[in-house]
Amino acid sequence: MPSNQKTKELELSDQLEKDLQISSEGELKESLISRELFGGAIRVDIPSQWRDVSLVRQVPDHQECYQDCTFEDGSKRSLQGTGGCLIVEILAREDVTDEDAPKYFFRDLAEANGGIVGDLDFQVVDTVGKGISDELQSQSDNVTMPNLSKQVKVCSCAGVQSIAPLKHNMELEEGKADRVRIELCAVRLMDEETDILLTLTIPLEKKGINDDESRGKLGELFLSILRGFEVCDWTLFG
Repeated sequence: MPSNQKTKELELSDQLEKDLQISSEGELKESLISRELFGGAIRVDIPSQWRDVSLVRQVPDHQECYQDCTFEDGSKRSLQGTGGCLIVEILAREDVTDEDAPKYFFRDLAEANGGIVGDLDFQVVDTVGKGISDELQSQSDNVTMPNLSKQVKVCSCAGVQSIAPLKHNMELEEGKADRVRIELCAVRLMDEETDILLTLTIPLEKKGINDDESRGKLGELFLSILRGFEVCDWTLFG
């Protein structure tokens, strides 16, 4: 491994230990902090313990990626991690309707990851941004982006996908999840001919998982991330 890569991993490890806040009961206290993405052109609220993946590996220019590096009991995971992952990516606007967009992006993600497309258990199209009523913005089960300076359509969905067990001819490591909960939201910018895709991936344990509580809705973590979404520089889109 190159020395500069080792240095980055050591820096990430040191920073992670500083950021972890463990309560007296041993539970992880998680708070959201505003992060600048794409050179400050976009801001998103992200859990404070989640680390910038580009510190340890290359991330495509059109993506920003943050990953959970902690266990639920507060102990540190490996730098590769097996926790939740948030990806924000800027894409050319797809020629699909808003109603079809959630299923389209959900299937596209499964195909890109070599996974098996599961069933969607939730999908919705909302209008968000400037001018939306305070009453609507205050409803916690709605996708809201009060910091967005103009009104746009957002297309969201959630479901479970199965990871292909022999992807790249490699078996899953013992104890790794082979199913993942996917929650995604496409921010559809018609004038800019752009789709901004936010995807939250949460691994599910192989056995004994009961994900009934998360079915039929977006999780509070993802809704909180979306509420902090803001475009600070619209020239990013040309």
